[in-house]
Amino acid sequence: MVNKKRHRSLIIFGVLLGVLIAVLFLFIYIFLSKSIWDFNARVNIALNSKPVIIFSYDPNRKTLNGLAIPSDINVETVFGYGIYRMDKLFRLDEQEKKNGQLFTKTLSKLIGIPIDAYIKIDNWPGFMNENLSKEDFIRLKNYLNSISLPMTSMRSSRHDTNFISDFIRGILLNFGIKTNNVAFINLKNYRVFSSENSSGEEHKLADIEKLDETLKNYFYEEKITDENLNIEILNSTEKEGLAEIAARVATNIGGKVINTGNFNEPVFKCSLYTSQENKISYTVTKLKLIFDCNVLTNIPEESRADISLVLGSEYQQVDLKN
Repeated sequence: MVNKKRHRSLIIFGVLLGVLIAVLFLFIYIFLSKSIWDFNARVNIALNSKPVIIFSYDPNRKTLNGLAIPSDINVETVFGYGIYRMDKLFRLDEQEKKNGQLFTKTLSKLIGIPIDAYIKIDNWPGFMNENLSKEDFIRLKNYLNSISLPMTSMRSSRHDTNFISDFIRGILLNFGIKTNNVAFINLKNYRVFSSENSSGEEHKLADIEKLDETLKNYFYEEKITDENLNIEILNSTEKEGLAEIAARVATNIGGKVINTGNFNEPVFKCSLYTSQENKISYTVTKLKLIFDCNVLTNIPEESRADISLVLGSEYQQVDLKN
């Protein structure tokens, strides 16, 4: 009888040990896999809701900034699809099989920040509406951790991250952010849109200057502002305005852009020139990630900048217009 009890105890112990080892390996896999939450950088996630919502997490400060973008505004899409209403944007992405790239990159162009991931949810909670308040946004934050697990729909805008790692880390961070560390802006309540008639139709478009002024310092990264490195952005293509578009993104995340201009040689992939010392800086790491650059340490002697970011034809292909 004693031997049977001992045998049963050994089996139970073995099973529990096996489960513990499996859980341990799972957590090692999750936290060693590449994720959008790497580098303790700010992460911006877009939701295909009405209005469209941006969740902007700062893992270092354990804060969350929210942004609501009205459904009835018109946006200039990337990839050359022209002007579309905000509430039609995600559907267009699905129809054209862009895997979230059209949705996230168009939003990035509109508000001038990188979008790292998106969440698609078909059945949004009843409190979601165009008049979304801060209290509603906090309820939405809590909803992401509900039993329905809407964060399982989260997909990275990059292709080099692990879905399970993204999901688990996102849940843990979202759950740990306290209510008093949440900020929220509903753009419907701000005069950042203007009406414009085109081909007999009235379009409500964003006033970029007013939009940037409203969102000033809302999406900045403290590490970038602390490093205070001088950045220049150069355009190697024949398409005008690319350097200014990229400079807006770099500035809105806290970068110090001192110059935009042209590069005298054609380039396909973005190239980021800096010194050996600055190669490992947070600013270089972030810019490399946003613009998908090759990092080179032979910065041009005539440059006054600490970092020279050269945009190539690969970047131009995203910003095509009809």
